[in-house]
Amino acid sequence: AVALGLGLYFWGIPVVTEMAAARVPVSWEVALGETAVGQLAPPAKRCVDPDRQRHLDEIVAVLLRPLPDARYPFRVTVVDQPMVNAFATPGGFIVIFRGMLERTESAEELAGVLAHEIQHVLHRHATRAILRQSSTGILIAALVGDVSGVVAFGLESARLLGDLRHSREAEHEADRDGMRMLHAARVD
Repeated sequence: AVALGLGLYFWGIPVVTEMAAARVPVSWEVALGETAVGQLAPPAKRCVDPDRQRHLDEIVAVLLRPLPDARYPFRVTVVDQPMVNAFATPGGFIVIFRGMLERTESAEELAGVLAHEIQHVLHRHATRAILRQSSTGILIAALVGDVSGVVAFGLESARLLGDLRHSREAEHEADRDGMRMLHAARVD
């Protein structure tokens, strides 16, 4: 049972996660991302500046223009915190902290950050992480015979978005394809 469990963990879950992620409807990802942004960047903590939002939307539009089909309704939300960071949730939602905007010296630098986050969405990194986390939880619950664990791991997936740390491979993929996106959009 232990060997079977380890085999499923190291080979089965990654294969199943890849297959499942490819079949998750975009509408499900959008709903999940919308919920996550509501929790992680509540309206009371957002920076609402129509001019800044227009500039952010213009940068995203330039980055997406060369894509044949973006398939996600990309939206950028600015959170009023000095943290120098940004993250993406499933469904095309990008959260950027005010500190990141203050630290960038040009629109091109900001475009680099946004291209990286867009790539996380396009490669479905967060969706895959949620599926992997849920699959691992279900496997553990099945091995120990705890059916209530399955429900707990389903609920844990929402919390996972807040703590999501992409793997080095996912970060490399987002960096590489983000750079390709910048070149395709002719951003210096």
